[in-house]
Amino acid sequence: MQNTFPEMRSDSYNPRYISVLKWGIAMVLVICAITLLVLLIDDASEMIYFFLFLMVSMLAGVSVYDIMRNKDHKVNCLIVNSRGMLFLDKNDKVLSEMKYQDLVKSRNPYTRDLFSEASAGKSDFRKNLWVHERRENSEIKKRKVNFEVIPLKNKYSLIGHFLKGVTLFRPDLNIDVEVYKDFYLDEKNIPFYAGKP
Repeated sequence: MQNTFPEMRSDSYNPRYISVLKWGIAMVLVICAITLLVLLIDDASEMIYFFLFLMVSMLAGVSVYDIMRNKDHKVNCLIVNSRGMLFLDKNDKVLSEMKYQDLVKSRNPYTRDLFSEASAGKSDFRKNLWVHERRENSEIKKRKVNFEVIPLKNKYSLIGHFLKGVTLFRPDLNIDVEVYKDFYLDEKNIPFYAGKP
């Protein structure tokens, strides 16, 4: 069964342009901070320059720090295969994974094992896929299946392929019917993908 389940890779919008955009925003913030520092030195009586300088320099520092910190540990690709879902970096090294065998049934008999839920309260705007997963210490936790780590072109196809894998490799788990509606999928007709769509 595992040999017949095809692997599906994420197809993302060009991440190089996104990193260039992030660096561009960081550089604009640094230039604004330097300009405000010059204005603060020239006109020290205006406290507004000081507060603006503090805010802009903190934003610039945080953005540069975030870009540098996440440079090597950034998810660049998602793969759904017979093992589960893999999160890979730019060198195709596995950063984290969600295996089908680690998914467990919910302790609450009235909830489904895989379900969709809004991230911010009762909003119907953006739904996320949630699963129950067994951690290393045998603790069962609710975990969000994060398809938002990179801008994906084929997000719904990946979700459908992941759900197809759950139904094949873990038929004991219950998938809420609302999941298919929330992610625009046909429950009866989720196609297999041979490689990239």
